[in-house]
Amino acid sequence: MSETTDIERFFARFETALKTLDIEGYADIAEEIRNHLEAAAAEGRLDEALAELGDPNDYARAFADEARIERAMVHDNPRMTLGTLAILSTRHAAAAIGLMFTGVLYLFAMAFAAMIPFELIAPELTGLWIEDSREIFVFGLYTSAAELPAEAERLGWMVIPVSAVFALGLFLIGNTVGRLALKLMKPGTSKPRTL
Repeated sequence: MSETTDIERFFARFETALKTLDIEGYADIAEEIRNHLEAAAAEGRLDEALAELGDPNDYARAFADEARIERAMVHDNPRMTLGTLAILSTRHAAAAIGLMFTGVLYLFAMAFAAMIPFELIAPELTGLWIEDSREIFVFGLYTSAAELPAEAERLGWMVIPVSAVFALGLFLIGNTVGRLALKLMKPGTSKPRTL
């Protein structure tokens, strides 16, 4: 096979994969790869360059992953961070672990935030109870007065600022963990653009 045919075959598969992955600016990426392959062919090392690039579909997916990570990092949106981690979690351990920890932290943040209106609606069922006899504590909500422990609730109206601080703190920690997971994936996500 001629070098031109090899380049065209790789380029056709690569460009098709870029189009199906809906990568912004795919024409520029494809042109850069074409120029690289033509330069390698002129130097007599096309086979080496094609081997270095690997499968066109995998190479295009690496660009898509990098684009997703970049968008999530630029926008700093929790929904986008979680979505990106969820999409990449099947291919990257850092994304799976980051998704798990970020999701749990966001869920706890929402639970603490939910306590604020419940303290206003049903203050007798919301708060902090410490049962010394059983060495347990409950910070949250009871569904009925019959379930309340014998000990008095300890925080009173202070449940509102304490819950707000915990909700905000857990949200910020979750956001940091999600962004850290994205940063950990970034260097190994794609092959270098300049070869």
